[in-house]
Amino acid sequence: MNTVPGKNNIAIVFSIFSLILFIYIFTAGRFKFIFPTHSANYFSHLSYSFLMGRLYLVNPTWTSDLSIWHDKKYVYWGPTPVLFILPLVALFGVNLSDALYTSAAGFLSVFFVYLILNELNKLNISRLSEIKKILICLFFAFGTVHYYLSVNGGIWFTSQIFSTMYAFVAIFFLLRYLTYQNLSNLLLSSIFFNLAAFGRNTFIFYLPLFIILIVYKRFNLKHLVLFSLILFIFLSANFLYNFLRFGSIFETGHSIHQVALKFAADKASYGTINPIYIPKNFKYMFLNFAQPTDKFPFFKFDQDGNSIFFTSSLFLLLFLLIKKQFWKEKLCKILNIFCLIGIFGSITFLLNYFSTGWIQLGYRYLLDVIPLMLLLIAEVVSGVPIFIILLLTALSIIVTSLGTVWLIFQ
Repeated sequence: MNTVPGKNNIAIVFSIFSLILFIYIFTAGRFKFIFPTHSANYFSHLSYSFLMGRLYLVNPTWTSDLSIWHDKKYVYWGPTPVLFILPLVALFGVNLSDALYTSAAGFLSVFFVYLILNELNKLNISRLSEIKKILICLFFAFGTVHYYLSVNGGIWFTSQIFSTMYAFVAIFFLLRYLTYQNLSNLLLSSIFFNLAAFGRNTFIFYLPLFIILIVYKRFNLKHLVLFSLILFIFLSANFLYNFLRFGSIFETGHSIHQVALKFAADKASYGTINPIYIPKNFKYMFLNFAQPTDKFPFFKFDQDGNSIFFTSSLFLLLFLLIKKQFWKEKLCKILNIFCLIGIFGSITFLLNYFSTGWIQLGYRYLLDVIPLMLLLIAEVVSGVPIFIILLLTALSIIVTSLGTVWLIFQ
């Protein structure tokens, strides 16, 4: 069994990933290579503001979902995607297509999934053949909500795609650190983890996993201090960013942003986080299967959300994790436990959140936990017959691709 691509496989792998990149770019260009710029391309505007030495938006083309403070317009989303976008805005201007650069970041996530699967094989956490690695990558690329989010602009989707990309890079270097125990991999993993967490705060639930794997082989105080120091630096920078904008280190702008009318009454009555939202969110996360129809897209997708097990049916294999065989090895046991802690922590928070993520395909907030779910899938599918993986991957790709094409033309 090949754990990494040999010389005969490199051309095939390169061709497959070139095709994935083409499809992402082609879809983002609305199948005509005409790339739209969303009216809520706020990260482009924020990049321009940073270049001008300002923290508020300067003449944005739209004001929906912004935070207004002392007559100035701010974004409440974490600013870390700007590190990637700012050079592009400096070169091409604020009207550069955000669908284009978001799709590029989305492709990078798919590529890092492949690299992560190779690292899992090296650590004997998984035993994936080359075809299974490719199928997992294709599933993630086209059979999850990641596809729809990657080929659209708008700050909501761009924020998720960039933070997810940072998370995958962080996980890759964390696994490399597990193998080689060198500071360079730990440094890169720490930086990208913080870019993810301070781009989208739900990634903070990955923290226990990172800490336990840093100390897994041997407790190295110097290495743990390095990780903690980088976390402290990012936390301090985040507090300073908040204080300079709103006069409070804890105010991100989220509490004062202009909520969509669909959710305004609930937020006014029950606040941002409240258990009263759990039944509604649980329904759209897990129970709301789309009904088939005889017209395109052949399913009646719900823009409030559809079950992740409907749009991404390969994740049904996660229930196999109850088998004892996946809990025998110490490293696998630790990975399983702390991935599940991260998943349940994030989902618990999202279940209590006032918004469902509307408008969306599937349940887009669950992209926050898909990196952890893929780590577990890689472990589980090692022993699953290839035809079952092919079937569930194909079903996921068909459903998600139909929904993506339908929604981008709405």
